[in-house]
Amino acid sequence: MNLRAKLFLFLIALVAALVLLAAVVSNRVVVEEAQARLAQQLAAAEPLYRSVWESRTRLLAGAIESIAGTDYVKRVLGLLYDSPDPVAARETVRDLARELLGRQLDQADVLFVTDGEGRIVVADTLKVRGISFPARLPATPGLQEGGQPVTRTGLQLLGNRLFQLASVPVLVHGAQAGPPKVMAILAAGYEVTPEVATSLGRATLGHVLIFVGETLYASTLPSGQEPLPAHLVPAAEGEKRASRKVELAGQRYLAFTEPLRGLTGQPIGSLVLLQSLESAVHLAWAIQRWLILLGVGTLLLGGFLSFILTRAIVTPLERLDRAAAELGRGNYDYGIGVTGRDEVGRLAETFNQMRVSLQGTQQELIQRERLSAIGQTVGSIVHDLRNPLTIIRLGVEYMRDDPAVASQYRQEFQDLSEACNRMETMVQELLEFSRGEAPLETGPVPVGQIIQEALGILRQPGVDHVRVEVRGDMSLKVLADHGRISRALVNLIRNAVEAMEGKGKVELRAQAAGPVVQLEVSDNGPGIPFSIREKIFEPFVTAGKRGGTGLGLTIVKKVVEDHKGRIFFETESGVGTRFVVELPAAA
Repeated sequence: MNLRAKLFLFLIALVAALVLLAAVVSNRVVVEEAQARLAQQLAAAEPLYRSVWESRTRLLAGAIESIAGTDYVKRVLGLLYDSPDPVAARETVRDLARELLGRQLDQADVLFVTDGEGRIVVADTLKVRGISFPARLPATPGLQEGGQPVTRTGLQLLGNRLFQLASVPVLVHGAQAGPPKVMAILAAGYEVTPEVATSLGRATLGHVLIFVGETLYASTLPSGQEPLPAHLVPAAEGEKRASRKVELAGQRYLAFTEPLRGLTGQPIGSLVLLQSLESAVHLAWAIQRWLILLGVGTLLLGGFLSFILTRAIVTPLERLDRAAAELGRGNYDYGIGVTGRDEVGRLAETFNQMRVSLQGTQQELIQRERLSAIGQTVGSIVHDLRNPLTIIRLGVEYMRDDPAVASQYRQEFQDLSEACNRMETMVQELLEFSRGEAPLETGPVPVGQIIQEALGILRQPGVDHVRVEVRGDMSLKVLADHGRISRALVNLIRNAVEAMEGKGKVELRAQAAGPVVQLEVSDNGPGIPFSIREKIFEPFVTAGKRGGTGLGLTIVKKVVEDHKGRIFFETESGVGTRFVVELPAAA
């Protein structure tokens, strides 16, 4: 698998993972937020269901309290103790209780009358049937400080049915001063039915379940509901639990448990409130569906962007790979187009710089190999040339100094002697150049002196029709090796004369250019051919000349560079060529 495919698959996997993570996180956030809100609603609903639950109980207790405090009721209840016929007395009390409580308590289902110890004397049903009554109430109302009666309310099982009761003591005062005594207890209550659970459910906007122990006595759940899960049934009476999740008939709820107390104040049952989580679940699924659609769109868009990004990254690397392969095959002309300034663009630019550097290094190595071959050849030739040149030079100098020679020929012999000296110097320089040896003896040299010595080349035969013009400031001085620079300038003039085939104009110019002095050699010849313009300073490169080895400009360039100078040229076909040598100006 190539880099493009790996990068593309990685980006696709990354986008898919981010979309999946967003879906999971959003679903969890939505559900948890919904649970938190429902828990807050349940906590806020506690006062509501307590108000609904206690309102009927307070109504019962208030009615009983209003009856228990009347003298008429106390006289009738006194029959339970004073009448010689207890059975007739109980019937009278039952009829009185039915009349009074039934008229004031239209919602009461049962009523009791006990003696002062809590033993049930009269028990009757007002609206329900089939109830078994205990022998006594589980708790006897007492007295508060100051002799005020204590009203008790709470749940009570009568047989297998659950009731909410309210009991109030009937007090009598003795003949002597002291606290009142409990003469009897009046109690009434209503059955806890699904209708009661429904009224509580309307207040809490949820389902209500009422347990005693593990037995469900009232519920707002639909009939035929599957058995309640064990973790929903309160583990212990009176245990108050925080909200938790349960599942009933495939639906999820948030459950909250509140203890219910009996007449003694001890917990005997539990009230469970259920709030449905289905709306939150549906909202989460709706969000997930949208996230899935968004994810698919994101994947498609991410795939497209990944393709573009992969192409933008990998394509330049592929071009770099091909360029490196070409470089390995020795093709130093294969470059990379730089299309930006980012990391990839800078990498391409660095590669191009490396390629140019390697190309220059290779060319330098090739040139050194060529010069080494020249050195080996010149080394053997120089020894063969020096002896004949020495003999010729000595002969010429002898003839020049011989008094018998006519004076008009002495100048010619002097020129021949100087030519021999120049040839010996050139052979020695060629040998030193080929070996990489070029010691310099620099000093301030006037430009005019260099140019005048270089113009001696024009006194040779065959250049009679070359016109020379010298321009500029001849008083300028350069820091140079006099002989080496003069011979370099001679090479440039010789090339110009040979390019014009002995006919034309050569112009020499000297001018200051800041810290350097420019020496120009211009001609009006045919110009340098296109084929050799880029490699004109390389060894053995020549064209348009009858003679020459192609080393002249190579030697000139090395001499100039040894002086920490610079040489360049301008040429135009049919117009001419201009060479410019820049040398450090002398102080």
